[in-house]
Amino acid sequence: MKNALLWKRILNEGVANPDLDQDEKDTFQRKIIIAPIIVDTRYLDEDAEEGKPWNWRRYRAIAVPFGTFWLEGTTSRGGHWGVLVEAQEKDGGWELTTNCFSCKGNHPLGYIGSLPVVLNSMGDLDPNCMEIIKSSVPASPNPLPPDLIARILASVVDNMLDALLMLGCKNVALKANNNEPEQVRRAMKRFGEQPDQYRYHTLVVRPPGSKSDSPAQEIGIMPRHVCRGHFAEYGPGYGRGLLFGKYAGRFYIPPHLKGDKRNGIVEKDYIVSPLT
Repeated sequence: MKNALLWKRILNEGVANPDLDQDEKDTFQRKIIIAPIIVDTRYLDEDAEEGKPWNWRRYRAIAVPFGTFWLEGTTSRGGHWGVLVEAQEKDGGWELTTNCFSCKGNHPLGYIGSLPVVLNSMGDLDPNCMEIIKSSVPASPNPLPPDLIARILASVVDNMLDALLMLGCKNVALKANNNEPEQVRRAMKRFGEQPDQYRYHTLVVRPPGSKSDSPAQEIGIMPRHVCRGHFAEYGPGYGRGLLFGKYAGRFYIPPHLKGDKRNGIVEKDYIVSPLT
């Protein structure tokens, strides 16, 4: 359970928001604790993301892994973000209710609000949904300024969509991990369920074209911005040839080294150190 940090805080501390009544807090806590857990173990580089415009149109072929799930991650400044996602099939697509939470360091976990996310039958983000996310602030029991609430909500939803976009790749999957026994016992005592219910999942990636049982690498050890991982699309549907002449679809290409070390070693983004 070492990666599901926010989930553990919710289990032990609950949801702290003075504008929610106790019944609302208890409802959120129960839904989050018993839901399947997905942890995006990449650190979001807030310095790189700040002020950067959101590219909502890149969210195509989004994968929805469970009807209800809790997705969380961390940031480079010690922050935590989480989303309770409740999905319903609608008109051949999906309508996601996204209840967003965030906190900094050891500050209490706060409920920020909710935004609707609509996916069409192809899993693409609905164009009207983009406008809602970009411009509207839903009713939120939060004393923060509306523009700040909108920014935080959009940022959390963007993080969620980015993780779900990864799951739409042919070579990315979820790996189930066992939770800490003490946390499982505590969750079972309060909320019931079976021990296997309390597992968390992390995103793993395999080389494009590899077999499903080949070794997978956890995405969390890959820097999100320093070493540039990227998506690559192959096949007639994308106006390109097949990968290795036989694979079609979207693939995630992990950060990797290229070039000859005799020319220098890249230690950080755009910094080359000479060999000695």
